[in-house]
Amino acid sequence: MTFAGRRIWFVLLVASMFVLLAIQPLLAEEAKQEVTVWYVHGAEEGKFFAESVEKLYAKYPQINVKLTYMPYSCIGGVGSGTMPKLLMSVAAGNAPDLATVWNVWSWAHFGGTQPLDDYFEASGITEDTFWPQLWRDINYKGHIWGVPQYGNAAFLLFYNKGLLRDAGLDAENFAPKTFEEFDMAAEKLTKYDSAKNIDQLGFIPWRWSANILFPLSRQFGESRKDPFYDYENQKVTADHPQIVEAVKWMVSYAKKYDPVKVAAAQTAAGGAGLDTPFWAGKLAMMYQGRQAIDDIERHAPDLELGVTFPPGPRSLAHQTTSWCLVMPQGAKNPDGAWKFLEYLASPEGADHSYGMGHFPSRPD
Repeated sequence: MTFAGRRIWFVLLVASMFVLLAIQPLLAEEAKQEVTVWYVHGAEEGKFFAESVEKLYAKYPQINVKLTYMPYSCIGGVGSGTMPKLLMSVAAGNAPDLATVWNVWSWAHFGGTQPLDDYFEASGITEDTFWPQLWRDINYKGHIWGVPQYGNAAFLLFYNKGLLRDAGLDAENFAPKTFEEFDMAAEKLTKYDSAKNIDQLGFIPWRWSANILFPLSRQFGESRKDPFYDYENQKVTADHPQIVEAVKWMVSYAKKYDPVKVAAAQTAAGGAGLDTPFWAGKLAMMYQGRQAIDDIERHAPDLELGVTFPPGPRSLAHQTTSWCLVMPQGAKNPDGAWKFLEYLASPEGADHSYGMGHFPSRPD
């Protein structure tokens, strides 16, 4: 080969090396496994997931997580009337790899998500990993269908101290022991204008519709068993005496306070959101969970908040359930998605959730 020929080959070799160096980052990026995650609850949840993703990258740099916020009505539960976006995406074959849902059993029953038994077994995650109620929540017909994000540990009674004080109630020591005491307080806290329309709401027992029955039914009895479901016999027990009593109590409010006027008062208080009337100082008392405190601090920082146990024979009516992440049918990167779920199920993931003010999913 002549000198000129060798020179040409050398130039081509050097040029090829520069090309490879230039495209190497692109090739590495292309080799990353994309994991798509749909989540609810807006900014707070987004921050939790974004921080979780950063921790995940430290261990699995080849994973690229794409987070997308979806309103609860789109993915929270299998609702009636309109089919949630998540279920439609599953049917169309373009579902995300992971999605936050409330009722895991519904999604499992309707075929919207896939079982995770093999992943759990390979990772050594067992029944003892989570709180007993959370373990029941992710099990359906002998299979495991999700990973608890955190425990929604308690529905407590939130109240506006200023409104109680204005009504002549002891705002600092407010703790009604019986439903009779509570009903009397709600009556004092309900205010009307000159046209006899409700200007201030004392309490709305149907504010969360059927959801409120879960904690309410536990307040109408001493038993710690779930009155809605017989886990041993796999039967719904909607006619349980505690549920019947809870519904009767809710109906008593509908008879005493015109639901049409209640709805109008909610709307007047900007009631598009469940808690909006409370933030606006137009709802004196409500049942809520831990997550409501962040919303109150953000939307009503000057509200003088009081928190106590609900009335009833049990000192604390709790609903130890959880928002969970599930892997929808048709997930394109199940193995990469599991790495994210595995982090959430780990002690580190539970500590991270606890550090953001949530009740951890693990007892350890």
